[in-house]
Amino acid sequence: MRRWFGAFLAATSLLAFGEPASAGGFYVETANWFVLSFTNSCIAGNRPPAEYNFSPWNSLTLHAARDGSYRVEVMFWPGLFKQGQAYKLSLQAEGRNQHVVDAEITASEGIQPVQPVGDDFIRELQGPKLLHVSATGSPVQLGFDISHIADVLKALDDCRKTLGG
Repeated sequence: MRRWFGAFLAATSLLAFGEPASAGGFYVETANWFVLSFTNSCIAGNRPPAEYNFSPWNSLTLHAARDGSYRVEVMFWPGLFKQGQAYKLSLQAEGRNQHVVDAEITASEGIQPVQPVGDDFIRELQGPKLLHVSATGSPVQLGFDISHIADVLKALDDCRKTLGG
């Protein structure tokens, strides 16, 4: 199972950000989140890695690229999304603005914005305790605990500093 988790993280990160960093890379856990480094980016996942061994579904991942941009990847349910179809992803921190963006699939259960999310969205994450997420084709809205997001964003910034160049 651990091999599957590693392959999952490597595969999703390789799609947008390159190969995994060496064994001496950055790794931090904060509350229920983990932050780790790859060659050109850092990622934060909303559940402990051991949970991903069983199921990556109903999960939220923040991808922080070396250039300072962020992407949000959401895993819904297996087989929900199909290649070649257009999708919209709705992201709304509790009590804040709703952001509806064009999205692309990352796996049959995964979706992410076509473009990186803006700084305004990242600022809106700080403070609320819940992020509401929905997507074209999903019969349910997902909710994610973001009560520790300030610590996660700081860890992502610290992680970016280890990427160099």
